[in-house]
Amino acid sequence: EEAWTWELQALTRVRPVAGDASLGRRALATAHAAIARPHDRAKILADVADMRARMDRERPSRSAWDLKLAPGGFVDIEFAVQALQLTAANGALIDANTGEALLKLTAAGVIKPEVAARLDGAWRLLSSLQQTLRITVSGDLSLEAAPKPLIGRLVALAGVSSGEELETMLRATQAAVRADFLQIVGDGSAPAGR
Repeated sequence: EEAWTWELQALTRVRPVAGDASLGRRALATAHAAIARPHDRAKILADVADMRARMDRERPSRSAWDLKLAPGGFVDIEFAVQALQLTAANGALIDANTGEALLKLTAAGVIKPEVAARLDGAWRLLSSLQQTLRITVSGDLSLEAAPKPLIGRLVALAGVSSGEELETMLRATQAAVRADFLQIVGDGSAPAGR
């Protein structure tokens, strides 16, 4: 009956992965029912903005290559999508997969197609880069110190021609995502749009 916003956000990611299939379906239905209840839009957006601001203060990113925590990184994309799912109050729009959730939100007219496309493109780019970095780099990435084959792989994944172009693309992508996040969620100081 009651949940904090962060708990509702976590429920948007729920999916059964093992065990009794019937129990998994019931648990998923319960989570979706909690998410789909009408919520105070202003409170949800303020809570999400506050949580992101606290993360920026308490767990700041180390660099643009901190793809999760950097402003305009995974957290901004996922928090924006989760906020839209929670404020839409429609169980059919819930999906644990961020890309699929964006498709559903776009089809329902909850998010503008160009914004959804930008967030989805950023999510896919960051996902590709992150998967490669997780298996090749321990600690922070520095393109200056990274092995040339790794830079070549990252450049190829991004569809650019050099490490410098990759850095420029990453920073531009993160800036666009942060702008979209602020447009959707706000910074907590005033009501946000979509």
